[in-house]
Amino acid sequence: MVNFTTGQSITLNHLVVFDNETKIFAAGREQYGSKQIIRLYLLNERTGEVYTRNGRTETWNIVSEESHRQHIVEHVRDARRRNIPVYRINGQFDA
Repeated sequence: MVNFTTGQSITLNHLVVFDNETKIFAAGREQYGSKQIIRLYLLNERTGEVYTRNGRTETWNIVSEESHRQHIVEHVRDARRRNIPVYRINGQFDA
């Protein structure tokens, strides 16, 4: 597990929904004051787990802090209501 800090806000650009595995891949940016960081997220709707991509180590790290996890989940739910591009894939996501 990795300690993870979320930014002040998250702006999601698109979602990829893997129908068979109930996983959602989300791409967006986090705002830290005047700085923006590109982030990739993976949500497992079946287990409630949320992961973020660590590009340096090429791994997915679980978001263990409940408040951070909930912050990300809420932004993904809000993005789905705002009708951002959602791509649906029939298949599995193996990370």
